[in-house]
Amino acid sequence: GDYAFEYAKIDSFDITAEEVGEYAFYGAELPSNADLSKTVKYGYQSFYETTFAGEVVINERAEFLQDNQERRFTFLRSTMPSLVVNCNPPTCAFWRGIFYEISTDKLTFGPGVTHIGNETFYDAKIAGVVDLNNITYIAPGAFYGCSETEKFIFGYNPTTVKEEAFYGCNNAEFEFNGYVNLDEDSEYAFANCQKLKKLPPFKPQTEIVDFVFFGCDSLVELDLTNVTSLGGVFGKCLN
Repeated sequence: GDYAFEYAKIDSFDITAEEVGEYAFYGAELPSNADLSKTVKYGYQSFYETTFAGEVVINERAEFLQDNQERRFTFLRSTMPSLVVNCNPPTCAFWRGIFYEISTDKLTFGPGVTHIGNETFYDAKIAGVVDLNNITYIAPGAFYGCSETEKFIFGYNPTTVKEEAFYGCNNAEFEFNGYVNLDEDSEYAFANCQKLKKLPPFKPQTEIVDFVFFGCDSLVELDLTNVTSLGGVFGKCLN
């Protein structure tokens, strides 16, 4: 229920919670045996500023409820050693996504995840390598400001990347194994990604809009074979 374990410090937690209310674990500390893998419905800010000692596993059927202003913030500012996401994170209708400002040492997506919604990991502190192998659509602001991520790996399927999806991921390297689709809604998609050294492959007749690679000052090679038009794409790309 709502506020059920607000600020609680729980030493052992071996129940299966299929539904979790609003602010249910607000500010709580949960042990390594706290299992969310069976949880299918989350209330608004269910795990706001919650500290997890163990891995958090999100069910493939998980549903994240909104407040009356259409915000989710389900895991806002929560901390966990590892996060496994088995559902397609939903698009937030208004401001910031379900893992806004979380901290985790490892992020893994299940094989059924193909879409990442708006601002899902906005300003999240995600360490290590993030494998996007099965992801085909990355919504606006999905990884905005994820400055602690070391590397993003794109799979072999074509991946559509929208505006500000990786804006400010300034410590991340990028490995591209397949086409990246850009369009008029992809402004600043990779802006200020200061360790991006090589462009992704593009399909023929690709148009790149303004500022997509703005501030990528480690870019040293441009393959524009399939690009038909450019705006102010490479501003501040000094090298």
